[in-house]
Amino acid sequence: MRPDAAGAFSAEVPLALGANGIEVRAFDGSGNGASATRTVQSLPALVARPPRALGGSARLAGRRVRVTLRLTANARVRVDVLRRVVRRGPPRRVVLRRVAGVTKTLRAGRRVVLVPVGRLRAGRYTVRIRPRSAAGVSVRTMALVVRRR
Repeated sequence: MRPDAAGAFSAEVPLALGANGIEVRAFDGSGNGASATRTVQSLPALVARPPRALGGSARLAGRRVRVTLRLTANARVRVDVLRRVVRRGPPRRVVLRRVAGVTKTLRAGRRVVLVPVGRLRAGRYTVRIRPRSAAGVSVRTMALVVRRR
């Protein structure tokens, strides 16, 4: 292989898992040569899983929704409170309207997130939890019922 104008060169070398010996030899125009040998370690690629929110509960605490969850990995977490509204006209369908939400950076483990919601009307709500990291995103939902006082 020939170096470029700056004298640099590169090559792709397939590696086996484990230790791999690589030897590089170079010669100048006069026939002088030099060589270097190095050992590189090739490891299997790690498959990262997106963080997940396991278990958990949601309950109304004053003018906030208190969401308890357990994260499997550190993540940026979006928690939304959505009001469940049934459209009566044909076709009948369920629509989720965002009432409030917060985004927090949380470490793995059991965590509590407080979502300020103001005054909620009686009805059915869905709490949506979306943990996100470089490995991907997952979604968990849970129901919350607000009764008349």
